[in-house]
Amino acid sequence: MISSPPKPAKPKLSTRRRLIDATARLFAEHGYNGLTMRSVAQEADANLAAANYHFGSKDALVLEMLRERIQPINKRRIALLEEARLRNGK
Repeated sequence: MISSPPKPAKPKLSTRRRLIDATARLFAEHGYNGLTMRSVAQEADANLAAANYHFGSKDALVLEMLRERIQPINKRRIALLEEARLRNGK
């Protein structure tokens, strides 16, 4: 019997990425006080040791998640301010 070749696995997101994405979901649902490193690790299908390895604390994890989301907004804001400054000759 000839078996078909295995389907290529979908690339799995890195543990760090899964932790940040899980933090965003839980933060949106429950707020800062409603999430724990343990709940984030569980949501990310990671272990608590991995969460601590990558971030060290809940504060560091939440700050990284917020930084990732705020940075593109801030870049766009600065670009728009620069465009307005150039249009007004300042």
